[in-house]
Amino acid sequence: MNNLSILINREVWEHRNAFLIVPTIITSFFLVMLLLFFSASLTDLLDVKVEFGDHEKTDLDQHLAENNHVTWIVSKLVDTSAMRRAEVLDFGLQMLSMPLSLGLWLVMFFYLLACLYDERRDRSILFWKSMPVSDGMTVLAKLVTGVLFIPLIYLVCIAILQFLALIMLSLVSFNSETTATEMIWTSSGLIGNWMSYIGVILFYSAWSLPFFAWLMLVSAAARSLPLAWALGLPAALALVERLLLGETLITDWAWRHVFPIGFLLPDQSSADNLIDRAWSIEMLSAIFLGFFFLFVATWFRKRAREL
Repeated sequence: MNNLSILINREVWEHRNAFLIVPTIITSFFLVMLLLFFSASLTDLLDVKVEFGDHEKTDLDQHLAENNHVTWIVSKLVDTSAMRRAEVLDFGLQMLSMPLSLGLWLVMFFYLLACLYDERRDRSILFWKSMPVSDGMTVLAKLVTGVLFIPLIYLVCIAILQFLALIMLSLVSFNSETTATEMIWTSSGLIGNWMSYIGVILFYSAWSLPFFAWLMLVSAAARSLPLAWALGLPAALALVERLLLGETLITDWAWRHVFPIGFLLPDQSSADNLIDRAWSIEMLSAIFLGFFFLFVATWFRKRAREL
């Protein structure tokens, strides 16, 4: 375990820009946007006026003509039921985390695709092979870094962004009849959302293990253009399956394990649903295939030389 932690620290140090700087920049950018958005209601620096045509004015039109959109949102949250308010806040928090979630997926993809290829390209593999660390431990450390450590870093950034957004919304709601604690903090279920995110990360790391392990296998085996091999070979196999069998069963299975978007939705990421799928035949097959790819990646790494 000590060797594993040392290897993970090495990965973080070598890729600190992607692991630390990128999520910090994304979080800072959206915090500035949120600050400008909410300052409109607090300081009247932004006065939103709407020009109407001949159509009949709605309540929204009338309110936006006299106030700003932040105040209108707060007024609607006050007037709605507690259940509906929780749904709206949960949706807003989910949308707020989408840019970081997209950045997370891209960082994971390119890190796993390059982690074993780059050390051969820059010849650092000659140094690392001289260290008393097995190839299996090295591959495991890179996998843990990619599928667990990186998501936890981005989860911290998501938590900070959501927490500060709710603080800003609380400041705007001080003049409402409902207290900020009752209207926002109780309804948002913030801690529960963060715990569900951790559950989704753990589920996704196992459910998409074939995809992550495939990227590492290509990274360990490809002598050039790992991105072309990682995408081109599955695309060719999908085409052959469609032409010869007239079906896309394998392709659909693989696609579900690359982009399990349905499982990340609020109604699909519930604990019961994830537990049911965690013990399914499809999950077991995914784990088996993932470990097979990791075994082959380790085999290639043992015989790897500089490019």
